[in-house]
Amino acid sequence: MKTSRRILVLGDESKGDLAEVLGRVRAVLEPAGARVDVLLQRDAPITAAAGIDFVVVLGGDGTILSAARRMGREQRPTLGINLGKLGFLAEVGRDQLEAALAKAMRGELAREERMLLESGPPVLGGAVGSSIHVLNDVVVQRGDSRRMIEVEVRVGGRLVTTYVGDGVIVATPVGSTAYSLSAGGPVLAPDVEALVLTPLASHALPLRPLVVRADQEVELHVSAGSGRLTFDGQVDFEVGQGQRVAIRRSQQRFCLMTPVPGDFFDILCLKFGWAGSPRYVPRAAGA
Repeated sequence: MKTSRRILVLGDESKGDLAEVLGRVRAVLEPAGARVDVLLQRDAPITAAAGIDFVVVLGGDGTILSAARRMGREQRPTLGINLGKLGFLAEVGRDQLEAALAKAMRGELAREERMLLESGPPVLGGAVGSSIHVLNDVVVQRGDSRRMIEVEVRVGGRLVTTYVGDGVIVATPVGSTAYSLSAGGPVLAPDVEALVLTPLASHALPLRPLVVRADQEVELHVSAGSGRLTFDGQVDFEVGQGQRVAIRRSQQRFCLMTPVPGDFFDILCLKFGWAGSPRYVPRAAGA
């Protein structure tokens, strides 16, 4: 029985084999009665997302980050088809494509929610109004200047510290496995309602990553120096002394569709090689 559903397919036109994969997607969805809309410009705005049943993203994790940001307050369930490398969010491989899409059309895929943040361009003085949705992280870091940047951090209106160095990362649980992790931050399980504040090359040795509650607004105030404010590594603004950035948990949640309800720790082992220490095997006598 055919169902009338509207599916949005998002892709990154820079991927060389996108056309072949797109053809396979259409071959599953359209015979099942779906109306398929296609948008292949990675930064093009998404309009009327509320009328979409679900979104199929062709690309890597970066394409999914872009999709989450562009959907904004009209988040729709999203299935990621991995055309990239790591595929932490884009879980479905090319060999699983047809089966996963068929299950999506039948409503048989599990759905897992992920925290989103809201923030916006830097302003002088007071906090900025929300305008940009972020799935991974918000980063303030020094620019090309050799001078360090000083970023005063407040959580829930209370002063935490001033990071002096290359800057600071504010990461969601999803983002805790990205830039924050490479900078020495901890990994948060996706169901933990918390944020990670991770300093970048801090000038003060005692300052280490800090986990804070997600229901309190985080404010970054550049008290000295200048640099860049970056959202999910894709949208950035210049930021300078006296400017502030407000970051808060969004009321919207990103909804990830997955063929198999994931065990987060299994995914860590699979994607990051967290298989534990190798067992010690004694050498045979005389070897």
